[in-house]
Amino acid sequence: MLKIFVPFLFFLSFYFLSARSEVKKLFWFTNTNCNKLIITKYKSESNQDVVATVSINDTSVIKEIMDRVSALPQGDKMKSWGPKTKYKVLSFICDDGKANNIPIYDDKFQTPSTGFIADNNSAEQALAQDIESMVVPVLNVKIPKIKNYPVRFKNFMINFTGNKHIPQPETGPIVGQANENYFSIQENNSANEVKIVIFDGQTPPQPQAFTVGGKIYYLLTYQGLKGELLYPKYFIVSDKLPINVKLID
Repeated sequence: MLKIFVPFLFFLSFYFLSARSEVKKLFWFTNTNCNKLIITKYKSESNQDVVATVSINDTSVIKEIMDRVSALPQGDKMKSWGPKTKYKVLSFICDDGKANNIPIYDDKFQTPSTGFIADNNSAEQALAQDIESMVVPVLNVKIPKIKNYPVRFKNFMINFTGNKHIPQPETGPIVGQANENYFSIQENNSANEVKIVIFDGQTPPQPQAFTVGGKIYYLLTYQGLKGELLYPKYFIVSDKLPINVKLID
């Protein structure tokens, strides 16, 4: 007959409890008081020539990204990456002067367990797309709307410079509260700056057309090309109008 001594059972219980507590101690960030985020994109995992790098100093934006990262589950899948693997690093600089680095391989975040999330996690995919569009923006892809963060395209730069809240007047018709959103656009190697004001209120904000180098572009802040909602956190720079949308003269 099999006999198991009580001390051995106690040892097993202690072992498993300790293992579980160790899992709980895996944190994405050792310091959450961070005031700068540097995003660096390299040519590939094996060729670490820098393709692009951007710096974000808005602490509210940094906190939001940290919160989104922290909400991702721990990864239990180990994976080897090929020489052409896309490679980026998020460097969170905190008040102790130290950097908390998070590598991203082919849009997969390396978690504190050093493993990767096995399934197609929608939160991870959305965050990876936002990071990519912040560092290398392209036309017709949504971009996070960050105040005073210059978004650089091939021929021009666009910057969301802020908004102004317009409260409902105490007297007069009931029109509801609204906002004015301000953007500035500057062509490369030019001192000329175009300012755009987008009004949002009871009616959805209209796409705003602007011209760079003789080509017409559209600034979309409410609806994407396929009808997806952008307001209030995203915008798109497009070379076409969304479906079923016509500019109002």
